[in-house]
Amino acid sequence: LSSENKILQMDNTELNEIGFDPLAAIKITVELNNLFKIDMQVKDIFDCNNILEIEECIYNSKLPFDFRNIKMEEYPLSASQFGIFTNYSLNPDSLVYNIPFEIKFNKNIDVEKLKNAVKQAIKTNSVFYTKIFMKNGELFQKEDKDAKFDIEVIETTLSEYEKNKYSYIKAFDLLNDLLFNINIFKTEENVFLVVYVHHIIFDGLSMYLFLDKLKQAYENYEVDELN
Repeated sequence: LSSENKILQMDNTELNEIGFDPLAAIKITVELNNLFKIDMQVKDIFDCNNILEIEECIYNSKLPFDFRNIKMEEYPLSASQFGIFTNYSLNPDSLVYNIPFEIKFNKNIDVEKLKNAVKQAIKTNSVFYTKIFMKNGELFQKEDKDAKFDIEVIETTLSEYEKNKYSYIKAFDLLNDLLFNINIFKTEENVFLVVYVHHIIFDGLSMYLFLDKLKQAYENYEVDELN
């Protein structure tokens, strides 16, 4: 059984005894939020030692999940986002908060279909359209659905790709840039989807949701919008 399945059959067993890992925690968090209409965070799972403590955490959760669907024009930065922005202000050229990930495909994958699937997965996920701005000396964020982006398909050799792939990672201007960049590299052996996103809008749970939507889009399933 996988860790996320095992946990549902335990009571006071320690989570680390069943090989519980961050990916399992992300999956469990998504499932619990959807099932109980709450707003549990991944860190809440790790704060719990066993299934009984997770049950108590669910019971004590006060914030309804549907709160995220309330539409406002702008939102203040969270405490963690403000901390990231403060560190960025001290060193704007740093790449420390860039989250890069690479997905390797067989060379026979349909590159145009992959490109369209990525666009659809982004279109249905509002975090990618986050715009950070100053107003009256305070930091806010809003969704900028008019923002334009493109996905470049770059044909290269495998050796050149391995040598130069990190050169595409650049520092973001948090007040002016779209806070993600995506390229597809086509080599003689493989196709690579390379994504990097700033941590101020993206975390492990965001990555799981994006990859899930990407899979749906590529397999031609209907993709629901994420707010």
